[in-house]
Amino acid sequence: MDSQSSPSSRLLSMPLEVLLHISSYLTTPEYGLLRLVCKHLEASFFNSFAKEFFSKRQFMFTEFSLQALVDISRSRLAPTLTYLIISVERPTTAMLTESDERVRNTGQYEEFNRFKEEFMSHQFMKSTGRDFELLAEALQNLSGIRTVGVRDYSSPGRSRDGAGALWSSYGATTLYQQTGLRPRNTSFHDQSLYQCHVFQTVLRALGKSPNVNAERFEVILRNETLPDQAFYIPQHLEPTLAPVLANLKALYLDLDDRLPPSRFARGYGVKCWYSVALMKFLSKLPALEHLRLNFQHYASVHASEFLQWLSRRPDGPKDRSGLALPDQRALQVANTPEEPPPVEFTRLNQIDLGFATVKPHILVELYKRYQSTLRSISLHKVTLEPADRMQRVNLWAQLFDKISKSGLDLSSISLRSLRQTYSYFGPWPVTFKGTPVNGEKNWAGSDLDCALREFRDTVVVNWPDKTDHSDHSDFSGHSDVSEESDEEEAEMDEGEN
Repeated sequence: MDSQSSPSSRLLSMPLEVLLHISSYLTTPEYGLLRLVCKHLEASFFNSFAKEFFSKRQFMFTEFSLQALVDISRSRLAPTLTYLIISVERPTTAMLTESDERVRNTGQYEEFNRFKEEFMSHQFMKSTGRDFELLAEALQNLSGIRTVGVRDYSSPGRSRDGAGALWSSYGATTLYQQTGLRPRNTSFHDQSLYQCHVFQTVLRALGKSPNVNAERFEVILRNETLPDQAFYIPQHLEPTLAPVLANLKALYLDLDDRLPPSRFARGYGVKCWYSVALMKFLSKLPALEHLRLNFQHYASVHASEFLQWLSRRPDGPKDRSGLALPDQRALQVANTPEEPPPVEFTRLNQIDLGFATVKPHILVELYKRYQSTLRSISLHKVTLEPADRMQRVNLWAQLFDKISKSGLDLSSISLRSLRQTYSYFGPWPVTFKGTPVNGEKNWAGSDLDCALREFRDTVVVNWPDKTDHSDHSDFSGHSDVSEESDEEEAEMDEGEN
């Protein structure tokens, strides 16, 4: 066949747009083979290839995975990487024990030995700080990174390789092929300690990498979440981490309150706070514009208290009620340190809350605290609770009405999987007329009053059947806003003053 009519020459004569369209139907291995046909094709595909496979990439704390990140940072692919994800998946003790029991029956000694070696390598890396060293080394050459994330799952969307294909951590697939085992995101032995380790190691590595100008830090954890100890910053590290935190514009956190509280003097008694380290951490974020907090493993009262703290103003009144009594216990209380002062977010324009159970006035107070800059709010799996658990009124209708009267200047609202408590049953799902249960309700625009009025008029609490609670007289799904109890009204009005 004449060289002028060979398949490769015909490919070379095609416009780049046509080549890219053809390549979009290829699997990843097929795409790789096409790129290797000749240098011209490799060069033609490079930008689109780099953007698809290396602009956003996930790694884990294993030698193989982090060394790959170091190699990428030294290559021409380095400028492409803008979104770096560190996964909490790793070879766990439980996996090693389970494999030991299985290998006795299967005789797969080579696979077991390979996994055991990887397990020991990971433990050594964690205990010696090599994970920090490799990550910091890689970040020195990755100046294009703007978003850093910590996750415990692999993302879908790898459409090139089929509907179920995932974007896994680099090295996870190789480990599975060699050992038959996939790294895990959770471990009974570690609980959330490893998540803390990853979070703090990533922060420290960013602090050692002045060339990185990360503006977003996104912690998205579906299983084990971050306890308060994750946000502890020792004094000797503050100069290192201060520039990193001061540059952040967006922060996503998934939280829990498993640690015992810190205690502070207040009047005659003691005030307990479950998030003191987090409070101090947030105070170091002067440029923050977008805050997302999920309270998956938080007691409702603790989440409410934290949101009330977030609603305080630095120049607001302090709680000075009462004097400490001159006895031994009172003296001990008086000598405890003061609780963290309120934060000042002068640029905060978006607040996303999830997995919290709160009273409506707490949300109104929070939004009004930042009304000068707040433009977007999101509520995901948020449950409203009345002051009186036996109160059967539509709190969501009341909330939308209160927001409409609060002077906010919102341009977008996102609502999903809302609920409301009632009695000692439930909570009960909340929907909007014309939308499915657990459906989304989104709005974006300039007419906030119209949107809130539509929300108020269409929101429905899906109460239990009337026969389930026959002792209550009001069974309407949508209650008139004026049915607010005196106590609830007082709490809501207090937040407006």
